[in-house]
Amino acid sequence: MAIEKMAMLHLVGERADLDDITKELILFGKIHLVNAVPELEASHFEAFLPEENRDRILETNGFEPIEMAVDFRSHFEKVERIMHHLSIPQKIMKQKLADEHGEIKEAMRLLDILHPEMEDIQKELKELKEQREHLERLRALTYIDDTDLELGKLFQMQNFGMKLGLLTKENRTKLSLNYENIPGIFMHLGEINNMEAMLVAYPLEITLEIERILRSVFFEEIMVPSEYWVNTTEISERLNINIEKTENETQALENKKKDYRKRYKEDLRYTYNLFKLELTKTEMKKQAVASRNFIFLTGWIPKSAIEELNKRLNKSHLNVIAYQADESLSANYKQPPTELNNNWLFRPFEMLVKLYGVPSYGEIDPTPFFAIIYMILFGAMFGDLGQGLVFLLVGIGMVMMKKQEEFGGILSRLGISSMCFGFLYDSFFGYEKVISGVVSNLTGKDVESLFFIRPMENITLLLASSVLFGIVLLLIAFGYGIYNKLKAHDIKEGVFGRNGIAGLVFYLSFLMIIGNVVGIFKGMSLTPFFVICGIGLTSILFREPVSNMIIGHKPLYHEAKGDYYMESGFETVETLLTLFSNTMSFIRVGAFALNHVGLFIAFHTLALLIGGAVGEVSMFIVGNIMILVLEGLIVFIQGLRLLFYELFSKYYTGEGFEYKPVQF
Repeated sequence: MAIEKMAMLHLVGERADLDDITKELILFGKIHLVNAVPELEASHFEAFLPEENRDRILETNGFEPIEMAVDFRSHFEKVERIMHHLSIPQKIMKQKLADEHGEIKEAMRLLDILHPEMEDIQKELKELKEQREHLERLRALTYIDDTDLELGKLFQMQNFGMKLGLLTKENRTKLSLNYENIPGIFMHLGEINNMEAMLVAYPLEITLEIERILRSVFFEEIMVPSEYWVNTTEISERLNINIEKTENETQALENKKKDYRKRYKEDLRYTYNLFKLELTKTEMKKQAVASRNFIFLTGWIPKSAIEELNKRLNKSHLNVIAYQADESLSANYKQPPTELNNNWLFRPFEMLVKLYGVPSYGEIDPTPFFAIIYMILFGAMFGDLGQGLVFLLVGIGMVMMKKQEEFGGILSRLGISSMCFGFLYDSFFGYEKVISGVVSNLTGKDVESLFFIRPMENITLLLASSVLFGIVLLLIAFGYGIYNKLKAHDIKEGVFGRNGIAGLVFYLSFLMIIGNVVGIFKGMSLTPFFVICGIGLTSILFREPVSNMIIGHKPLYHEAKGDYYMESGFETVETLLTLFSNTMSFIRVGAFALNHVGLFIAFHTLALLIGGAVGEVSMFIVGNIMILVLEGLIVFIQGLRLLFYELFSKYYTGEGFEYKPVQF
């Protein structure tokens, strides 16, 4: 449960083997490439090249970026599009790629055949769909199929115009209120796809005015092709014939797609993988440089994976030299990427830690501490055995369905914590004394007074425990912060900073003074603690000149003395206020536990007002849903707030960058 140890690896290979080398590294999936130019310019490659090969490898007319012969982006997009049209799910085939050498030309030839064919099919299907939708709209004419009218005569009148179209119910009502002011005839035909079909007749000389009116009510005109300018008694038959025709043509094309899917499914999947591999190679080549005969690559790799990579390269029989860089020489070593390495319990919480920032390589991974404390805080604020079970089941379901797996993992763990505290609070879907009653019946003893702590009956204990728990967490955070700063040789912040030893000494003395005032530590002299508080604040005020004096750094101030002391003075006052607010902020843990019970009481009261079984059941369902969704979200956010602002600010910078190996 820590940050994975990284090593920088230099690789030199023959230029002719470039594709095979990059393929091996992609399938290996543990190299985080960086630009090789800084290492090459600093001559770090020379240090590990064998003497007998050094001159030959470095003999060159100069180093240059690798030019891309072919851009495979368009080919990849084509195969993606074909697979989408044929409903073929994407599937990674690493083993098949490792065992076979795919023929790019064959893959391109397959795309040249299938892509235009599929595009034509999709175009036809789209046109048929539009035709089908238009035919469905034309069914509005079937409402007048018993009138024995010639539609051709209606739509070709010399002095009158005719429009068929659709309106929403709301706009039809709006239009009907103004019929007497509109010089036209509006005939309501019936309903088509939840829209109102209208036939409009009007004098041709007021065409512009009628069109303006119809636009104002969003009239959707339906164009009536000349083939339907027949007697209204023939409309239904003609529409049915054309609808059947479009359906048959659509089905024929869909059958053709099914045939293509069956015939080319595996070939397309392999082609997809092949071009995805080529695209990934292209990205790798951007980080590499080449001479006339050789290529040079540099990347980060977990130290635990170096032996595995060497075995893989040896097995591939490629002419590659791979060597771990000297940390003192590497131009890129100042900031290795960070890979978090946590067990199954804590791993989902890495997502929340990264919301704040990725840990720097030299920092302690805060994930285990974060995960444990976050689960405790959430459970304490949202303690209910039944609702915790709901969270647990939803989280497990998300993981099993592979939808938001990380969040599902977090939700299931928070659910377990909520269940544990719900048992302690004697709360099951908001009903108290259910759990204690069951336990008493099973054991035959009165266990209610032994370990159940109902929030509303123990308000003082709950709030005091919340503050005490917050103090413990803040002290741990101080310890983390001091360790991180001293590990980085930052004496200024680690010893004299507000979150360093000086800040910790001040905070402990401040707590002793507050404890004496409220009567926890009676009879103690406060003078020593006031003196220690003063020393702590003074250390924070003078931290820069004192730390610079200790390490022998000059000048003692990075800015004008007056500006420094003004800024540092404000920060010293802020330290006092911040530590007090940080401590009292944890009282919200108890407050939300009380709020949780209070909401249930409110819904129980509403159930009594409604009365009967209906009121009880309805309020039980509505109340639990609202509390699970709304209060659950609020508690989720409040837990993050406590950890981010009250604790992370003490010890965690999150200024690293994530380890992102080249993977397939």
